Amino acid sequence: SAARNTGAAKATGDVLVFLEADSVIASNLLQEIHNTIHAGSIGGTTRTVSLENVWKAKLLWTFAHYFRIMFFSFLPTASGLIFCRKDAKDGFPLYDETRKLAEDTHFFLNIKKQGKLTYISKSFIKTSSRRLEEQGYIKTIFKQYKAFFLKDTDGYS
Repeated sequence: SAARNTGAAKATGDVLVFLEADSVIASNLLQEIHNTIHAGSIGGTTRTVSLENVWKAKLLWTFAHYFRIMFFSFLPTASGLIFCRKDAKDGFPLYDETRKLAEDTHFFLNIKKQGKLTYISKSFIKTSSRRLEEQGYIKTIFKQYKAFFLKDTDGYS
């Protein structure tokens, strides 16, 4: 989170895009982000698909995709990529540096006070299933939701 806040403070463009190190973007995603911002959105995320050919990860990311389609406007979450207008951070750090988990949802809840959030379903990122495979799918998901709903700041082991 500190690195993201530092990067945001030093960025010179109008749009900030935060991408996890184990993720890659689709060739049309930056154009979709540009179009979304210029259509009036304050920020958002995109669909996530598995980088590896792992059936459990494919199932999880498919579920997450439909969850975000239905609930993103009031429970915004992201997996691997977040974007926003640079002016969304006026006066405060984008990321809560005390949080080790669910910082994306808190990020979105802060900036959504300033405008509309958008879930881009026309494009995607591919992200690694490494943590899910190493720590367990259920345990990883539970930790994320526990961090958000119970404000638990424990990170991954």
